[in-house]
Amino acid sequence: MSLAATNVSNYSRFMTRSLLLALPLLLSGAAAAREVTPGDYTLSVSPVAELCLDGVGPLDRWSQLSALGLRPVDVNGQASMSLCVTRARFGGRWFSEATFAVAVEGPQGPGVYLAAAHNSVASYARVEQRRNLSPYTHGQIFFSDDPALASLLLRSAEGVEALKATNGGPPLSPTSAAGFEGPIYLPSGGHFFAKLGPSEGSAPFEPDEDTLTILPGAEQSAVASALTAAGFTPTGWRGSQASTHAKTRTAPPTR
Repeated sequence: MSLAATNVSNYSRFMTRSLLLALPLLLSGAAAAREVTPGDYTLSVSPVAELCLDGVGPLDRWSQLSALGLRPVDVNGQASMSLCVTRARFGGRWFSEATFAVAVEGPQGPGVYLAAAHNSVASYARVEQRRNLSPYTHGQIFFSDDPALASLLLRSAEGVEALKATNGGPPLSPTSAAGFEGPIYLPSGGHFFAKLGPSEGSAPFEPDEDTLTILPGAEQSAVASALTAAGFTPTGWRGSQASTHAKTRTAPPTR
């Protein structure tokens, strides 16, 4: 069995066990009450197709993070944010995710705060909510990871279009960006460590050729709503057709 197949199988078994846990245990956080060590990744998935739209926005839109002991990283007077969509397979089933995050400084070091997320499989979103206390909801995610045709579309769980973005300029060009490794902080007050990447291509966001459109269904999409509330202005694209995503267990809230 290949390494990728082994990783997918391990992740599948993890998710299956999670789904079988009783609801009181899931909500109590007992399953996550273990020491979490950076680099001690308990699950890994590859290959992962990924497309990210990076951007900036006002720092004061993130003032609520102080209650979690976090503060947004100041990049030339603005917060640094990313909307990422991914597609992978485990348990013989394809799924997609959409995440919206902001770069922060926190107790576990520099990382990102996961403001909102969607999973295309409703049961997987529920596992993330209950077992990992992560801000996941069910949503529909579509995107192209072709460097020449970068585009994404988010819909609500009911299929109402909420947000779309397209790259009408030059295709993503090869890059050797290392990706991300560090803590991911959650609205619940918990956190986990992750290693994501690397990126294979990038391109600047060209306002005259590229588009980011907030659609009427945005209020029905937690990701689109969070992006709108943050005053997100896109600055560039990143993508990969064969990324690797690994994560540790989730540490429970400390506040």
